[in-house]
Amino acid sequence: MYNLGNSFLKAEKYNESIEAYKKALKLNPDDEDARYNLSYALQKLKQQQQQQQNKMKTRTNSKRRISNNNRRTNSKSRKINSRKKNSSNRNNNNGLN
Repeated sequence: MYNLGNSFLKAEKYNESIEAYKKALKLNPDDEDARYNLSYALQKLKQQQQQQQNKMKTRTNSKRRISNNNRRTNSKSRKINSRKKNSSNRNNNNGLN
């Protein structure tokens, strides 16, 4: 079980390595290497989960920025179109006077 845990750990399959080290410790509770590697695998799993959360936050923030930029662009387009209409109306009114 200890060697299996090492194989999983090397492949960055932290959940599987954790389970293998736990089983190894049940078979041999005094195995300090298995205990150390279990602790290490738990740390690596926690880091991996934090990185995944950070990626999700980054993606969410990126989508928000894109959405906000689209809103700003649409708002600017509306203002420009409104100005064009107002100026053309003024030109038409000036011609009628």
